[in-house]
Amino acid sequence: MNYFSHFWVDGKNDHHFYNVGLILPDFARKQVKSFLKPPVFNQANHEQLHQGCLAHYHADKLFHQSVFFTTLLHQANVIINSAPFSAGVNRKWFLAHIFVELMLDRLLTKAYKPALDSFYHSLEQVSENELSDFLTLYGASDIDLFIRHYNHFRSARYIYFYPDNIKFVYSLNRIMIRAGAGELGENDQHVLLQAVLYFEEQLSLQLPELFNQLKLSVHD
Repeated sequence: MNYFSHFWVDGKNDHHFYNVGLILPDFARKQVKSFLKPPVFNQANHEQLHQGCLAHYHADKLFHQSVFFTTLLHQANVIINSAPFSAGVNRKWFLAHIFVELMLDRLLTKAYKPALDSFYHSLEQVSENELSDFLTLYGASDIDLFIRHYNHFRSARYIYFYPDNIKFVYSLNRIMIRAGAGELGENDQHVLLQAVLYFEEQLSLQLPELFNQLKLSVHD
């Protein structure tokens, strides 16, 4: 799942440290390999951050093993593999995977904007110093880079722009670049946009049951 999906299925009102912990395993993956084994905490806020991390791992495991996800992934693979991309598009299996996860965030953003407001509100309540102290307990590397990324993420608020077709395709393209799969050219971005619109049309026929199944997929 992507950031907003994690918050939407497991977020808690006014539990800001826990809510930030929900995104840390993905957000800080370059600094900390795993948050599963906790060090000794001397602050309640650190324990809340850790509980959020554990909820992230638990939800991800159940989500990726669920019939819900495998069904959506199959649909995405069919769409991506049948789309007229150029021969230079690599790792279509990876594109299909992030296609599913970001599409869920896109649909949630359109349907639950107040929840997205709450998500970013929680990010604003946890300071960079508190996060630095928490990451230091795990022997994190390059904390300064993490803090720059964190501050940019919560100020840019780019998930708000997922409903915008061009910016959504841009986000998918950036993830492909960061993953080493290469940049999509202009024509391939147009092909991807058509795939996005078609997949969204298919998924929109299932609302709100789709959102219900998303929650059920991560709560055993």
